[in-house]
Amino acid sequence: MIRYGSEIVGPVTAVNSAASTFTLLGQTVETTSTTVFDDSLAGGLSALTAGLVVEIHAQWDAARGVYVASRIEDKLNATSYKLRGTVANLDTTARTFSIGGAVLNYGTATSVPTTLANGAWVRVNLQTTPSNGQWVVSNFGNESRSRGDHSEAEIKGIITAWTSATQFSVDGLAVDASSATFREGTAGVVLGARVEVEGAIVNGVMVATKVHLEDHSSRGRGEDYELHGTVSALNTTAKTFSLRGLTVSYSANTTWKDGSESQLANGSRVEVKGDLSSDGATLTASRIEFE
Repeated sequence: MIRYGSEIVGPVTAVNSAASTFTLLGQTVETTSTTVFDDSLAGGLSALTAGLVVEIHAQWDAARGVYVASRIEDKLNATSYKLRGTVANLDTTARTFSIGGAVLNYGTATSVPTTLANGAWVRVNLQTTPSNGQWVVSNFGNESRSRGDHSEAEIKGIITAWTSATQFSVDGLAVDASSATFREGTAGVVLGARVEVEGAIVNGVMVATKVHLEDHSSRGRGEDYELHGTVSALNTTAKTFSLRGLTVSYSANTTWKDGSESQLANGSRVEVKGDLSSDGATLTASRIEFE
């Protein structure tokens, strides 16, 4: 099983509580009722202050030009920053380009991809101190390293490019849905829509067997929330444990994959899907899979 998301590590620039957004590295990040804040950020959005270095797990909403955060953690000891996004304003002479509102200089970067071009989706590691108003690229990450062939794959994200309901991209990954089934039909499969796609990765393309539209109003219910990590603070009496700062509750209704409840232990690596509480503090597991 393979999944993709976006990740940013950098210092907060400003917070807009009224809009439930903040900025970092020239990007606008939106928080929602289902955004999980690490327990080190008690108070949620109000815990974010200018200069605080955080790690953002998010999905890119191309239609609105914002990252929609699923999880936010502090990253106080970061030795480099990270950014993913779409290249714009590429200047191969000055060796600069933009991602959102950030200007990046790759003049001293290692492993510059031959595919670098306007519109390309890239992942970069940055020095923590800007130079002349530009963020300095240390190196380019390999966006294709996990996109080799996989017979079973799943991606959740936002449609970032669209040709038709059967030919589109999710967070930069090309999807061929010509043979897929569409649970809610194809009318809502448009640029900016949030989708879950199942299928296989073949030659760097997601060949879809199923496409499911995810409505913002329904996120956080059923299996719409997903978390990966290492189990801690296991309480077999209360049937709870901690996972990445979130309390997970399981019950007789929870289904198990590649293991059973009796095998659950502190230190187990798991994937949990389920229903996120309205306060974002507890995930009621509908399925737990051992990794």
